[in-house]
Amino acid sequence: MDSHRPLGGRLNPVSKYLETVENPRFQEALIELRELIREELISADECISYGIPTFKINGKNIVHIAAFKNHCSFFPGGIAEDYANRLPNHKISKGTIQFTPDNPIPEDVLRDLLRHSLTRNS
Repeated sequence: MDSHRPLGGRLNPVSKYLETVENPRFQEALIELRELIREELISADECISYGIPTFKINGKNIVHIAAFKNHCSFFPGGIAEDYANRLPNHKISKGTIQFTPDNPIPEDVLRDLLRHSLTRNS
């Protein structure tokens, strides 16, 4: 049973989204990323915003995650390009970092991005 089900037994929207990810490797990568996000953003609420899993604190979007056909994306907001030198093998735009299970975002970089996103948005 999903540990994130409310007492009524229904999946929360993020769990439901993750269950719909067709590529099992992408699904597992996002589940692991979700757990890391929860470790860093302990007080974050999970929801679906813009059709993708979103982590909010005090009503403000902090980060988003998503799966696409050929990659997963981590959306830390306008700070992604600030980390380009630490992610030379990733496609990065202003607010998005693309990754795959074969080319994950290193955990130390993710934790730094999450902390930066938190301070930037709180």
